[in-house]
Parts: sequence; C-alpha cells; structure tokens
Amino acid sequence: MKIKKHFWFQQLLRKMSNPNFYPEIKEFEDGDFGYHPLPLLKKVVNQMIQDDLIHDYEAIDVLFKDVSSECLKAYLPEED
Repeated sequence: MKIKKHFWFQQLLRKMSNPNFYPEIKEFEDGDFGYHPLPLLKKVVNQMIQDDLIHDYEAIDVLFKDVSSECLKAYLPEED
C-alpha cells in the first residue's frame, strides 16, 4: 500500500512538470486566478513525500488545518 502511495505522488509530480498536462500552466506559474505558483506547489508536494517517508505527518496536518476531512476525502480517487 505504501509503495502505491509514493508511486502516485511521483506520477503527480511528473504530470505537473509536463507543460502539455495543463495548457494554462503559465497562468498557474504567475499565480493568477487565485492559484499558488506551480513551482511552490511542486516543492510542497515533494516535502510531503519526504515527510511521509519518515512518517512525520505533523506539518502536513498543520498545513491542512483549515481544510475539512470531507474536503480531503473528496480529493481522493473513488475506491472500487
């Protein structure tokens, strides 16, 4: 299970670094429309992976303190 989780994060990072994945990637990089800059998002995701590898979830939990559990669950892919 843990290997699949890391594999999923690695896939996400690869997709985010592909300029063809999001045609509007320039807008994300500029931080337009209320989005965070893409390089910042990539760094945060990478740090979350590093934290997960050492089983340190405190900072991740604090980062999501204003996000409800329902919103976090809604982000996850549907289980079969």
